[in-house]
Amino acid sequence: DMPPAMRKKLIDKEVPHSQIPPEHRHLYEAAELKETESWFSNGAAEALSLEESLEIVRTMPKRVLRSRFVYRDKNASFRTPQTPLEVKAKARLCTFGLYGGFGED
Repeated sequence: DMPPAMRKKLIDKEVPHSQIPPEHRHLYEAAELKETESWFSNGAAEALSLEESLEIVRTMPKRVLRSRFVYRDKNASFRTPQTPLEVKAKARLCTFGLYGGFGED
């Protein structure tokens, strides 16, 4: 038998976007919006116009970081046949890599 902490870690993992059931997609879309709003409210990101975005890509391509959402169901590790908890969607926006030339343009 597996220790409870190990079992929780195995279950509490990423949910691939392709495996999100259609009836739960709206929960993950709301989680994406919440995460995006958090980035803006904390000053971690700023919205740019299309023209501004294209100028950044053209003049400073190394400053453009790829990103993606990582999805989780925070109740997955607590859900059992005896405790049928609803989906608690979480979306974390993750960026790939770190540009090391801060202060350089």
